[in-house]
Amino acid sequence: MLAYIVKRLLQSIITMLGISVIIFALVNLIPGNPYASMIDLSMSPEQVDALLRQLGYYDPLTVKYVKWLGRMLQGDMGVSIFYKEPVAAIIMSRLGNTALLAVAAILIGSMIGIVTGIFTSRHR
Repeated sequence: MLAYIVKRLLQSIITMLGISVIIFALVNLIPGNPYASMIDLSMSPEQVDALLRQLGYYDPLTVKYVKWLGRMLQGDMGVSIFYKEPVAAIIMSRLGNTALLAVAAILIGSMIGIVTGIFTSRHR
């Protein structure tokens, strides 16, 4: 039993790493500069370059991934480029409505499933 648990844990870790690589690739390999909205038109090219270096834009992908994964494991999802707020705070502020929608969807789906199951079993 212990061998089975260890095997499943290792499979879970490999799966989570694979998912993290896919998410990182989807976010970072899109064309264009994701920080373009942070750049003020009055900034000089040197200031833009300094900002991009500070944000790690010029780092190799492997370095970006290791930094990103480390921050994710610590719960630091960064700052939203659009809202200029921590992403975790944005997610938490919307979690109540999301949970409400999820519970409503589960209840409606369960009711439809139960009624459909009863109807199907009676008219077989």
